[in-house]
Amino acid sequence: MKPFVILLLLSLLTAGCSQNQVSDTIAANHGASSRQTSDKSPLKLAVDLGVVFQGEETRYKHWIKNQSDRAVTVHKLNTSCECLTANLSHTQFAAHDRAMVSLTYDGNREPEFTGSLAVSVELHDSEGGRLGEITASIEVTKRPTDE
Repeated sequence: MKPFVILLLLSLLTAGCSQNQVSDTIAANHGASSRQTSDKSPLKLAVDLGVVFQGEETRYKHWIKNQSDRAVTVHKLNTSCECLTANLSHTQFAAHDRAMVSLTYDGNREPEFTGSLAVSVELHDSEGGRLGEITASIEVTKRPTDE
């Protein structure tokens, strides 16, 4: 039941994204919170990019660790929204190795969007097998006006 609820929330929160993007890169913002999550996927990370003003860009860097006892190679990254790009410092992970993830949210991709956004980046091997996921939460708000 819990995975279903999470998937439902993610699909509702990504309603602001107009299309899916396949990317060979990953992105995000300094000062945001993050956590490694554990499941059967060797690479898993959830990050909160905090509050971003409408139409602005934010960047984030964090370590992601191969939580398995086997080596893995990331071949492709599939991003659920074109507003987020992602990069890995390296794509080959020895068992328990880590890499730096750089995330960039570009609010100019959907300049009218405001609200909560949860964007996922799926990591796949060369055969299309799923190695894990990075989930980025972002709160997009209008810039206060001077009155």
